[in-house]
Amino acid sequence: MSNPTAVPGAKATMFLSLAMSLIGIGGVVGAYGLLTIPPSEMEAQVELVPGTADATSAMFQAMAGDPVMKATQVGNLLASGLMVVASMLLTIRRPSAIWWSRQALLANLLYTLAYAVANVWFAQLHPALVDAMFVQGGQPPPEGAPTLLMYAIGTSCGTLILLGIYGVMIRVVGRPDVRSFVTREAS
Repeated sequence: MSNPTAVPGAKATMFLSLAMSLIGIGGVVGAYGLLTIPPSEMEAQVELVPGTADATSAMFQAMAGDPVMKATQVGNLLASGLMVVASMLLTIRRPSAIWWSRQALLANLLYTLAYAVANVWFAQLHPALVDAMFVQGGQPPPEGAPTLLMYAIGTSCGTLILLGIYGVMIRVVGRPDVRSFVTREAS
């Protein structure tokens, strides 16, 4: 009996499918929570910065009530759902799984860019919330330092990390060994 992971592309396909499932399920759960919890009941379960529970709650409440942030969460729900579907298709090795995976990864890549822009736009509309996050965190920015710029840089760093992850995943989907593993008949 041969080892199933010895088949070229098997490990990469399974790791890719697992990563897509985890990212997709996390996105669906997060978006569903932000879309269904009323803004008045939104409380910070996790502090973004230690010591900023009040500012974090205020920011989450404002985000939950903002129509642009709601629209981005609908986009997150759709893109993440597509990621879950694509990961399932990869797992069962459907011939169309490569196409679905590329579409899901590109949709999530575009969502990540849109969310970064929406997040910075939100911070521009609510500068007092951003300032409160820095002040309550115990490390106020240097005098004259624009907190919006610092917030945008932080958002950009997270966005670049996600874009890098999606770029690697898109590259793995395009590898010939992964394509041949997914499209070949199970023996």
